[in-house]
Amino acid sequence: MFSSSRFFPSLSECCRRYSSFLAKHPALLYGIGVFLGFRSAFSWQWALVVPIILIIAPYFSKKIFDVGKENRTRIMFAAILGIVSFFVAFIVYDFPVVDDDGVTGKAHIDISSITLSKSHFGEAWVYRGAVRSFVADDNIIARNVPYIMYISKGKQRLSADRRYILDATISATEGMVYRLKPDLQGKWYPVPHSWSMAEYRLRAKGAVTSYLTRKLSRHRSASFLAGLATGEYHDRSTLFQLGRLGLQHIMAISGFHFAIIAALLALMLKAFFSLRVSSYILIALLSSYFVFIGCSPSIQRAWLSAVITIIGVLVGRPTYALNTIGIAMLAILSVSPLLCMNLGFQFSFLATIAIVSLYPPIEALLGNISATRPLGAMKKLPWYEQWGYLVVAFLKKACAVTIAVHIVSAPMMLLYFHKFPLLGILFNIFFPFLVSIAIAALLVTMLIDLVIPAVAAMFFSAIDVYTAAIIDFAVAVPATMNFAIRTQAISPTLFTVYLCLIAIIAIISYDTTETTKQQWQFI
Repeated sequence: MFSSSRFFPSLSECCRRYSSFLAKHPALLYGIGVFLGFRSAFSWQWALVVPIILIIAPYFSKKIFDVGKENRTRIMFAAILGIVSFFVAFIVYDFPVVDDDGVTGKAHIDISSITLSKSHFGEAWVYRGAVRSFVADDNIIARNVPYIMYISKGKQRLSADRRYILDATISATEGMVYRLKPDLQGKWYPVPHSWSMAEYRLRAKGAVTSYLTRKLSRHRSASFLAGLATGEYHDRSTLFQLGRLGLQHIMAISGFHFAIIAALLALMLKAFFSLRVSSYILIALLSSYFVFIGCSPSIQRAWLSAVITIIGVLVGRPTYALNTIGIAMLAILSVSPLLCMNLGFQFSFLATIAIVSLYPPIEALLGNISATRPLGAMKKLPWYEQWGYLVVAFLKKACAVTIAVHIVSAPMMLLYFHKFPLLGILFNIFFPFLVSIAIAALLVTMLIDLVIPAVAAMFFSAIDVYTAAIIDFAVAVPATMNFAIRTQAISPTLFTVYLCLIAIIAIISYDTTETTKQQWQFI
């Protein structure tokens, strides 16, 4: 039920809730500290002063914010992590100052991914990874910077199963990713005893795509489901149509996909194994899928969150979702600090934090529209009222999730893309659920195909029709309904202040009646 005291508490109550929040989610605080440290080093903006002050203010304002000795220690530790991260960034990375023409030299490169890109100019292999070092005129001008490199499909390409030293030209692009143009007439020197998963991942994804293309007769269905399974999308038309409806996030493998896969696998494993054994197998299967998909920020976050949650169950230590997010942020940034500048990283973590922290108060507000009924009371209703109640309950929860996500994603889209499609609010209420049915059905059918191919063929046909139907439904929305909010520019400072205000509201409306009560004192 809605309580005004919950959403408009006194200052002392705000301090108590903030103290409780810090005690339960220290890992989130540490993760944010590391993020701010790296972000400040790579691209300082005065807007970053706002969250930094909000984090450390309780430490220096004991009379106003009495958060307790332990929480003051946590705040200080988060500040230390931020300072250390700031200086580590300057030690580990050297960013070259180059113009559009670039600088020619020798590049020592890692290859993290390779994809085949199609455009109006033809097909090309796209390599991504990190330049370990770039030497020009006997001077190292770059270290550990991300790159993108194109090689036309018709020309000899590098096998993406190792590191290389090659002649290339490095030039600047937008953001902090540099473009490498290899000298195709020069020599490529494989680094001895080096190894990369990129080539094997390319072949595995190609095999899965070919498999689904054989099983599904409709090209659009096969392309869509292959994209959901592998994270590689080649149907630009479908991507564009989903993008104008604000559904592009569905095509990015994230917690949404991992949750569906983990739930189905856990359900099947529990039928044959004990909880402990099935948990170990589930971790192994999810980790294998993670290696197969690759290491984009959203995938890393989803995999780490899933594994941490399962480990928490194994050791009998239930986890707070926000704490799990904080641990994932710490782990990812410790390995790849530059991801703090990645738009996908920011979207993934902000959206997840928004769902976890804002969903409960928003659902409580929506509860005034449709009160929650006890199971016993619902069973006494006529069957049609029971179904009606379930539909309303689903819509209420879907609306709460959609509102929570868009509270942070809408201004973020306006900041970076200067456009926010209004239809996205409506379609995000139900379309992810429709897609989840396709994902679940595909996974089950692929498993059935291993045992009874004839039965699986019928399911593949049904999935083919269903997937084509939901895609056609989205594509059929006329362009005249592409209502959107557009803006020329939004101040990063204004956006940062907005996020900080939302964070404050989320903390003071924090639900203290969580089912999990174990505090993470050991962090």
